[in-house]
Amino acid sequence: MALSCRLTPDGDLIPEFSFERGRTSSNGALILPIDQLIRATLTPQNLHMDEATIVSLTTMLQRLEASVNVVRDALARCTDRAKDQSFEN
Repeated sequence: MALSCRLTPDGDLIPEFSFERGRTSSNGALILPIDQLIRATLTPQNLHMDEATIVSLTTMLQRLEASVNVVRDALARCTDRAKDQSFEN
């Protein structure tokens, strides 16, 4: 048994137990890349079961776009830092 999470159509993560065995980390946690989690969440069957609405999917999109911006900002900081270090050497 492993603790994992489920992504809802509006972008909330819900912790849950899983009896499936897949790729796991050293501590036994199931490893699933975020893009695969999103694909699995947004299958027609899951959207129907979760009764996804346009509003909930729009909320998910907004949360994902905000997350992408956070990653872009972090990448820009790391890139700037690497440039500064290469100029110093």
